[in-house]
Amino acid sequence: MKKSMVRLISVLCVLVFLLTAIPVSAESLSSTTDSTASVISSERVSSNLPDDADIVGEIESLRDANTKFFRRTDGLLVAAIYNNPIHYHDGYHWKEINNTLISAEVKNGVAYYKNTANSLLS
Repeated sequence: MKKSMVRLISVLCVLVFLLTAIPVSAESLSSTTDSTASVISSERVSSNLPDDADIVGEIESLRDANTKFFRRTDGLLVAAIYNNPIHYHDGYHWKEINNTLISAEVKNGVAYYKNTANSLLS
């Protein structure tokens, strides 16, 4: 009896492990470097999307910290998803992060610098 219970628990543990290893999402994004984005279609997923459609422009109202959305000439939306934040929230809108250093001030003969546009300005 005890051996059969141990076997049953072992089988259940293996099944749980295998089920958690299966991806839940139908889309699988490859890992990217910090400076590149994974691109997926946000309205329709198809392997035969026409590649000749151009990007009309970004839809800024759909931004979040790591994502940009673009409208294509064929009407589809394309999401560019980044590993690291590319936008910061200023309290009202998602703004582009610009980590270019600019001169902030000079105190006691020491020059200080700050980011041009970021949530960590000071």
